[in-house]
Amino acid sequence: VVADDVKAAFEAAAAASSHFASFAVAKKGAPHAPGGVAVVAPNAPPHVYAGPALERPLKKWVKRHNEQLVSRLGPHNFRRLGHERLVVAAVVDPADADAAAAL
Repeated sequence: VVADDVKAAFEAAAAASSHFASFAVAKKGAPHAPGGVAVVAPNAPPHVYAGPALERPLKKWVKRHNEQLVSRLGPHNFRRLGHERLVVAAVVDPADADAAAAL
């Protein structure tokens, strides 16, 4: 069960950040962040929000964890993605089975 203050902060952050991020409410019993907020993506562990149930810090956290798809990585967003974290990328020829299997 999500506390009312967490729900209110989530709804406010989602409304203010919907122009650059997508939001959803998980079904009851979702294992990602019981009673809280998390960023989930395919084949990646969730980033669980552990801050206060306030709109401003939650919006800041959403912005920090809103990462672009690798297919969109380029000079226009590399600096933002690399700020305060290490960016690792690999380019592999999908026709080369050995190289693809190494990843």
